[in-house]
Amino acid sequence: MKDPTTQFGVYLKEAPLKIFAGEEKTVYYIHVGVLLACKSSTANVRINGHWKDTGDGAIDWTHFDRQTVECVLHYLYTGDYYVPYFLPMKGSAVEGVQKSLDQAENNVDEPPSPLSTLSTCDALPPTESSLLEGDTTKRPLTPIRNCVKAGFPVENMKTAAGFVVVKDSEHDKHVIGASVLMHSKVYSFAHQHFFSDLANFALQRLTQVLALAPDDCALMFPYLADAIRHIYDTTPGPEIQEDPARKLLSQYVAMNYTHLAGEELSALVEEGGDLMIDISKKLVRLLTTNTSEIFCLERKVHSLSAEVGELQTICKDKEQEIQNLQARYESEVTTLSAIKNSRKKKSGSLY
Repeated sequence: MKDPTTQFGVYLKEAPLKIFAGEEKTVYYIHVGVLLACKSSTANVRINGHWKDTGDGAIDWTHFDRQTVECVLHYLYTGDYYVPYFLPMKGSAVEGVQKSLDQAENNVDEPPSPLSTLSTCDALPPTESSLLEGDTTKRPLTPIRNCVKAGFPVENMKTAAGFVVVKDSEHDKHVIGASVLMHSKVYSFAHQHFFSDLANFALQRLTQVLALAPDDCALMFPYLADAIRHIYDTTPGPEIQEDPARKLLSQYVAMNYTHLAGEELSALVEEGGDLMIDISKKLVRLLTTNTSEIFCLERKVHSLSAEVGELQTICKDKEQEIQNLQARYESEVTTLSAIKNSRKKKSGSLY
């Protein structure tokens, strides 16, 4: 196995490639070796393909905004990325994020974040531990927090996405919505360009953020709506394959449907398409499960009611038995008292 330091040195010996990102065609540079490490990606094919000597060698990623591309580049070099919070948001959110980043740099012994509780699946059977495994048509919807893969890193760096989300969510709930949108964009990029490891990573980060979403889910709009539209516009439909990000987002909406009710959700519903088909299927599962649970609870209540009736009958019998014993006791006490009095009278007459 090659020494990572030596391998990184090899990367630095090669001239970097130019990347154009976003509509404004912002220029970035990346070392060839970093892209070559992603064997199945389109970037690898672009470098090694038979057309590699054509053009100026620049990579065109202008169909994704520069924030998304920066996250991708950050991941390719470090194995992690943080959400760039220069997305449009309230000033308090930006200040909160900066405060969190400063704390991350200064506090080495930071206590475990709430995300650490999500890094392993709860005690569930194998078929319940992931959205991607097993037949899901006849079982309850898996809670979002149970969809995080066991052993998935909570944060590789103190400024990682998960850390920032946890810290700043205490100050501004809209930051979580912005994180949902950015992780969705990174997943979409990785999916389209066949960066499989990055796609899995972004999907897990998205799952972690959704698991930490505030109780008032409406605060996540409009970011959540944009994330859903982006995923459904850039990933294949069910006729080709079941996309895990689609399943995750539709499941989140279905499980929080009443909390998400409002104009934003109504607009999504009116758009129809694959999203509403997916949500409808999951709502049917949810209702079926709830109906089954209600039926089971009704049977249990009926059984308990019958048991209570039997216990009440036993109780009445015992009360009657106690009353009989008490009457017998009082009768015997009266008899004994009469005998004692009679003996006293007899003994007195002898003298």
